[in-house]
Amino acid sequence: MLDLFDYLVYLGPTLGPLIIALVFRKRILRAAGRLLFAGLLDYGKETFFDKVEVKDKDGKKQVLMRPNDRFGEIVAVYGPLTAAWGMEWARRNIKIKLPPMELPEGADLKTLGMSALGQKVLAGKKLSLEDGIPLALGYVKEWAEKSGILEKIAGAVKPGVKKAATTTALTPEAQKIVDQALNP
Repeated sequence: MLDLFDYLVYLGPTLGPLIIALVFRKRILRAAGRLLFAGLLDYGKETFFDKVEVKDKDGKKQVLMRPNDRFGEIVAVYGPLTAAWGMEWARRNIKIKLPPMELPEGADLKTLGMSALGQKVLAGKKLSLEDGIPLALGYVKEWAEKSGILEKIAGAVKPGVKKAATTTALTPEAQKIVDQALNP
């Protein structure tokens, strides 16, 4: 029959490492993550970038990492796919709710912005950067009117005339990937 000592001798080597791993799991996983991440960074540097030595104006040498042809191939294939996926994700998940705001024609944005800031200060609320936007827009509008930029912009845009949209042609493989991503 086994006594207590025999049980401990048996359980020590079998359960001991499991208990140690459970106790030190955060430290072990952190070290493994650092090891994997460092290896992944080294692989990415060696595979997708070339080292180039460049001389400064002062004559000092700098070693720069420049993307190589393999990196360009991957971006050409997967770039449109990731852009399409990102736009689809943003369209599904980002909801922008703007308060309804209608200003009368010829309203002075500087006066409106300053009165809104004053009301918020008098109410004892904290000011944020967004509170100063109407005031800043008032100053920008005044500057644009004085410098004549507003007339140039208004003259360049003719009502009823639409500009032709400029598009970037995709390779057939990239277009196929984008079509598959948008129409599963």
